[in-house]
Amino acid sequence: MTSTSATYINPDLTPEQAKLAYVARQKRRTRNQQQQRLASVTDSPSLQMTSLTSNLFMNSMELAKCYLFNAQSIVNILSESHHIIYANNCDCIFVTGTWLSTHITDGLLDHRPSFTIIRRDRHLSRGGGVCAFVRNSYSIISLIIPSKYDILEVTGFDLVNAQPSIRFILFYRPPYNDSTAERVALTYVEFPNEYATCSDKRHIIVGDLNLPHINWNDFTCPTDCINSVFVDFVINNGFSQMVNFSTRHNNLLDIGLTDDNMIVANLDSHPPIGLSDHVIIEFDVVLTFKVYPDPKVNYIPQSKYLWRDAVYESMSAYLSSIDWFTVCCHNPSAQSLWNAFTDILCTAVSLFVPTHHPNRPRGCTSCRTKPTIILKLCTSVPLRNADYGGKLSLPPMILCCKVNIVIVFWNGADL
Repeated sequence: MTSTSATYINPDLTPEQAKLAYVARQKRRTRNQQQQRLASVTDSPSLQMTSLTSNLFMNSMELAKCYLFNAQSIVNILSESHHIIYANNCDCIFVTGTWLSTHITDGLLDHRPSFTIIRRDRHLSRGGGVCAFVRNSYSIISLIIPSKYDILEVTGFDLVNAQPSIRFILFYRPPYNDSTAERVALTYVEFPNEYATCSDKRHIIVGDLNLPHINWNDFTCPTDCINSVFVDFVINNGFSQMVNFSTRHNNLLDIGLTDDNMIVANLDSHPPIGLSDHVIIEFDVVLTFKVYPDPKVNYIPQSKYLWRDAVYESMSAYLSSIDWFTVCCHNPSAQSLWNAFTDILCTAVSLFVPTHHPNRPRGCTSCRTKPTIILKLCTSVPLRNADYGGKLSLPPMILCCKVNIVIVFWNGADL
């Protein structure tokens, strides 16, 4: 390999210009290697692909800390519940067996206030009831429950600022197994069939089911209509049980169901609170948010794709080089697989379809870059080999060119 003084791209360059070009090229290669190492850390192909909308927003991921427990009268354990709410930095708290009534206000449960409270109290008798605390920093929409479900102790909300949105459903089923419980069991299953099977959302169902005879490892249960209807719903709708330990003595009563296992992590249990005999279930929910930049700081022009000038041969070669089996393996759910697939297509379009910005405001410095141009060189091109100082005869190939920036091969390697 020759010294840096003999390396140049254009034979018309002076030695000083050749040195500057060589140094700039080495810095560019180092930066590309660092970006490749950073991309190799992520396992999901959808995280490694750059979508067409990457200039409009960036994804921000965080973990929402959640607690689930049966309080057996939350009024009797207000001090302990305040400690859980405020000292443990929880984002969502799901409580069953609240024993609340209309005489207990939300201000008594959250005196700061730092949470949005969604509750459903039992009105006809003492006991029961459910309540959800959601930190005010999250944008939620409470479910409007029709009157036909008045007999149920259930509530829920949509976390709308997550992408995609997540629907949480909290319910409590009394520990009865008589004929009335059999009729109500069908209604309990009818509710999630209506509200927990939306194709554009992910769902998490938590609560106290009071069905200790269900074996959640192999989804077996007694053949009565109470146990079987719940197991059939879980199997038919693709839900899985997150909780794999006993929650009350040796029985698994409190459950957490989800149709996307990738959004629940760090499941753990804690000792019961107050006089309750149910353990506290702690879990994290992986949330993805879209963070939009301030348009006053960086104006994003509307781009137009020049489909006539697209290099479809290179796009076909790029898509053929994707390991689709690996993409399917790393994205088990339908939603994540669709996101990965669209990201790959968006990346192919951004690489091989040129764009231009017809409308640019005056004084916008971030819009003055020239549009990306795709060049197809169909003849052998004699180019100077930068590393060896000689001419390099290239066979016919597809080159991707960004004007005034750098000329690269279509697969990303520098010339």
